[in-house]
Amino acid sequence: MAPRVPAPTRTPVKPVPRQRLTRIEFAQLMLEQEGRCPACGEKLKADQIIDEHLNPLDSGGSNDLSNRALFCLGCAREKTIDDTAASMHGRRVRGEIGQKRRRELRRTKPWTQAGTFPTNRNGRWKKKMNGRVVRRSAKRRRLRKVVSYLGAGRPGAVSTSRAGGKR
Repeated sequence: MAPRVPAPTRTPVKPVPRQRLTRIEFAQLMLEQEGRCPACGEKLKADQIIDEHLNPLDSGGSNDLSNRALFCLGCAREKTIDDTAASMHGRRVRGEIGQKRRRELRRTKPWTQAGTFPTNRNGRWKKKMNGRVVRRSAKRRRLRKVVSYLGAGRPGAVSTSRAGGKR
């Protein structure tokens, strides 16, 4: 039997930061597209033009002009919605977001996680309405008799419960 060769590990590709178009690049794209939206074919209006990447940066796209196009607002919005789902999937796969990332942070950097306040009704500490944390008084709560309204007519209908704080 032949020895097993381990599968090569893929290193995730970090997306390139987005770069703005220069005026010359904008004019070049406008001439290449003949002033029309590549998705719907409508004539582009000056105040409703958005520059979009054809292959999103999260998916390994680049900032080259061959990967850019000018879209109208409606088509750009639809394209962005479609790209967002793929982008979030890519970020989860790369380990940038998601439960796996939170667990990793919790293990390596516990101070980055939101702390909880360890308390309960019988604990030493309590949190006041104004946000201050104070120590509870040392006196023990005593049991007091409370009349139950459910069994008011029956003999022995008195029950005990813990007395609350100040009322």
